[in-house]
Amino acid sequence: MKIFKLITLLCILLVFGSAAAQNLQDRIQQILSSTRTNTDEYGIAIFSTNQNKFLFENNSEATLLPASTTKLYTTATAILFLGDEYTVNTEILTDDVNLTDNSIDGNIFLKGFGDPTFTIPNLQKMVSEIMAQGIKRISGNIIVDDSFFDEILFREEWIEDENRNVPLPAICATTIDKNSITLSLRGNSRTNRKPTVSIFPNLDYFTVVNSAKTTGRRTRIGTVVQQMQSGEKITVTGTIPRNRSSSIKVHIKNPPLFIGNLLKNLLIQGGIEFTGKILTRTSPEVLNLLVSNETPLISLISEINKRSDNFIAEHLFKIIGANYSEGSGGAFDATQAIFTFLKSTNLFEEEMSILDGSGISRNNQFSMKALVRLLTHMYFTKDDFEQFFNSLSIAGVDGTMGSRLVGTSAANNCRAKTGTLRGVTATAGYVTSKDNDLMIFAMNFNSFKRSASYYRDIMDNIISLLSETEISQRN
Repeated sequence: MKIFKLITLLCILLVFGSAAAQNLQDRIQQILSSTRTNTDEYGIAIFSTNQNKFLFENNSEATLLPASTTKLYTTATAILFLGDEYTVNTEILTDDVNLTDNSIDGNIFLKGFGDPTFTIPNLQKMVSEIMAQGIKRISGNIIVDDSFFDEILFREEWIEDENRNVPLPAICATTIDKNSITLSLRGNSRTNRKPTVSIFPNLDYFTVVNSAKTTGRRTRIGTVVQQMQSGEKITVTGTIPRNRSSSIKVHIKNPPLFIGNLLKNLLIQGGIEFTGKILTRTSPEVLNLLVSNETPLISLISEINKRSDNFIAEHLFKIIGANYSEGSGGAFDATQAIFTFLKSTNLFEEEMSILDGSGISRNNQFSMKALVRLLTHMYFTKDDFEQFFNSLSIAGVDGTMGSRLVGTSAANNCRAKTGTLRGVTATAGYVTSKDNDLMIFAMNFNSFKRSASYYRDIMDNIISLLSETEISQRN
């Protein structure tokens, strides 16, 4: 009798569970039908971790342009391939073996390993630590080693039609202040006069040619940066209104040479005698470490997934490639590393294309089912899931999801990565249902006829519905 009752109860639960799942599918389909999405290219996939199956699929296997949801492949691969204790270092080393005489009788080497968050204050701190070691003089040269990455610094050099996309500064192993400087202008009190122009940091490495004018019209500033033999020439053009201030970021052409000159200035300002040259080349394998700046991998992943930072994502992409190739890492190596990981976990699909780490490229493509399978794999990789999950933007709280789903049961519940390009909007991540089922979802709309916000509202309505769902069936 007890066995009969148990079987009966299980049958009832299965019926109710199936009915609830069907009801969820109907309600999602109703949202899609009422918003006239039938003329758009889109894909949706939703997976239940309690039931270990897909609850909803619509065009889930269609390959779409994914925008910044591509970053989920970059960050997931980084965690699983590099490990959560991996650090991205910037080091200053020397070939002098005797550091007890307050003098470096040889060269110092600045070697970068691709830290995209390295800043001028970080470099200043490293110089202070060298000063604290009692160093008063450096007899040799400053040699900047950028060899951890390949020599292709700009995305347009490796991605076709890249000029259509968002421009990024150079992607290189020795990076500082996002490889940009600040150019500030102040309009003259009289029209047709040149504005005042200043740059930060102000180094003799830069030559500034001021061809801008003060006018009564709006600010329109342009710059042309040219690589010279020992520095960079910045030509400033355009207009700025009278007595108006404005500032823009200018991308550096040669970050390794720039950071070498910056290091030289900081050493001299700190009272360390230096009369050598600034060189860029590969450093010897055996050197003595003077100081190191270490950035945890997880902090980079959080910036990428929460704030969708493209610059950091492209550096992480090449870090993956460099570790995979055990040499000068490039975009090709990074793609091979990601595909090798996907093949080893049975997540690879032949139609996939991943050409960059940020998702800016319009040549990336994969399906929403493939993306949900990646997120599901991360969920079942328990040792790494918590840090991956915590790196995602929290709906209604922070990052790119910070203003979405406010006032719904998905707020402070849904963790997701967004993606936006011209004609593309996507959201993928996790949300917990009312009966504590962690739902994994991926939604993407391409080539749409309305505004991006219109389709974000559709996705938010579906996410909110998932958070309110009760299916109450666990296998």
